[in-house]
Amino acid sequence: MRRKQGCLSASVVKHQQVHLIDYAIKELTMHGTLTVDAQRAAILEAPNHLFYRANVGNYVGKEQAKVMSVSDNTVRLSFLKQNRQGCVAEKIVTIKLVSHPS
Repeated sequence: MRRKQGCLSASVVKHQQVHLIDYAIKELTMHGTLTVDAQRAAILEAPNHLFYRANVGNYVGKEQAKVMSVSDNTVRLSFLKQNRQGCVAEKIVTIKLVSHPS
């Protein structure tokens, strides 16, 4: 496991994904990344103040958004949303890294 500057240690991160579907995407915040076996994951904080690891391909939020990509500063999510006319369209959302005071 490789730790990048500004990232949380693996021991702080929960491995369950199920709890992230209890909250809306707008309630989740990104606090860093974690690389395990050459796979980068986002460290997301839920309103319950617990941190969770979100890998590409996981689903997060009440919206059941799929994690499409994780960079050092953002998590890109995709989900389907129905508009007022009843049409379903893909919506892309980006969660940006929270800046911590030095």
